[in-house]
Amino acid sequence: MTLRAAYFLTLKRVGVALFVWFIVTQIFDQWILRATHAAMMGDTGVQARVWSLAALSFVSSLLTPIVATLMVLAGWHQRPESPHFHVGDVSDGARPFPPPATDRTTLGFIRDHGGDLIREQLRAFGSIMMWSLLLIVPGIVRLFELAFLPWVVCFDAEYQKGRRDALKESRRVFYRVWPRLLGLLILFWVIFPLTLTSLDERRSYFDSPLTAIGLTGVDVLLFILLQWLLLKLWERAHGTQLQVDGH
Repeated sequence: MTLRAAYFLTLKRVGVALFVWFIVTQIFDQWILRATHAAMMGDTGVQARVWSLAALSFVSSLLTPIVATLMVLAGWHQRPESPHFHVGDVSDGARPFPPPATDRTTLGFIRDHGGDLIREQLRAFGSIMMWSLLLIVPGIVRLFELAFLPWVVCFDAEYQKGRRDALKESRRVFYRVWPRLLGLLILFWVIFPLTLTSLDERRSYFDSPLTAIGLTGVDVLLFILLQWLLLKLWERAHGTQLQVDGH
């Protein structure tokens, strides 16, 4: 699937929902920051409120990328009439890459895989925190190793049959393509954010909503690009190519 096809399918099928999701979550995160600052300036009940806001921030940081990733993958989800490729053992009812959709809606895809992905992301968070307690670098390495977790949960046949651990499989795929993946994640997780820090003041939906909407659109396009590049690395690791609706 080409980058043009990836953008076309995503924007056509889930573009509005993805854009709205980014806007809502960014407004929510900005509200949490403002509320936390106000709580810390207060005189009574500061600790309890700050902890409550921290819990909300954690939930938001967990759900935001999960739902966004599921939306993009749902936009690329295989239709039954399209060609598909198998990952893993194709016998005994293995699910193809990606599996034929019984429910082709975005909500159906999220319902099918959202619970598993949240559970695996919580396991990943625990693993990352455990390694981070030793040293910062091992925690960062573990974060990179688990970058393919959504792909394993949604598209890996052996995982779907309960025969494969998602975290171990993500690490295995990572070490097949780690130089490229490392460069990719440094670009998107470090260089791009640092480059765009000068625009942080214009991202506030409370102060400059129109500018914030435009910058959110840029975030959406960059997010789709990142998922497409991860797809290319996933294909390289498995020796397959994803074809959706002739793209």
